[in-house]
Amino acid sequence: FLTFTARQQRVLPRTWPRKFSSASPTNENYRLYDIETLLSHAGCGTVGEGKDEQHGGLTPPIHMSSTYERSPDLDYPKGYIYSRVGNPTRALLEDTLAQCEGGGEAACFASGMAAVSAVFQAAPKAHVLLPDDVYHGTPTVLKTVFAPGEWLTYETVDFTDLAAASAAAGKAASGGAPLVIAWIETPSNPLLKVTDIRAAAAAIRGGVRG
Repeated sequence: FLTFTARQQRVLPRTWPRKFSSASPTNENYRLYDIETLLSHAGCGTVGEGKDEQHGGLTPPIHMSSTYERSPDLDYPKGYIYSRVGNPTRALLEDTLAQCEGGGEAACFASGMAAVSAVFQAAPKAHVLLPDDVYHGTPTVLKTVFAPGEWLTYETVDFTDLAAASAAAGKAASGGAPLVIAWIETPSNPLLKVTDIRAAAAAIRGGVRG
């Protein structure tokens, strides 16, 4: 998904239960190495999130613990609290995905709809541009959960029509929406419509900026 404000493109804010290691993914890694190299070195156990301080193993283990150590002052010195909040295995997966995508952070969820809902929960008063052909669960959760309580608004757009997408984004921005989310799914489900993400993003950004 892409998010836009009237002034500039931005990503949704996130609050993380842990701090990223010194070996956190950077766009520099993305530019320097092929994806095969990034994947083969993910969690190699020598630095950062995947380092095995106890045994020196090079293959990262699967961490099964549900709870984590507390210090005498009741803090969590290792940065982990409870497995549903975060654990080293998921953290390593997220860091690896961020490296492969050239981003700063990534978030993993147990299901696609959990990820969808998290995005919308983080975007109060946003206006969502939803594809006219999209996975059924996405418009359903908008229609039944988020729109009725006026948490956000949405409309359907054909993102293969760049002029229409730009116009919809411009109308939403001029209408006072603090955030415009362009929810692009390509190929779409179920009609397999193909959207040029780069072209659509440029069109929507232009519409928001007027």
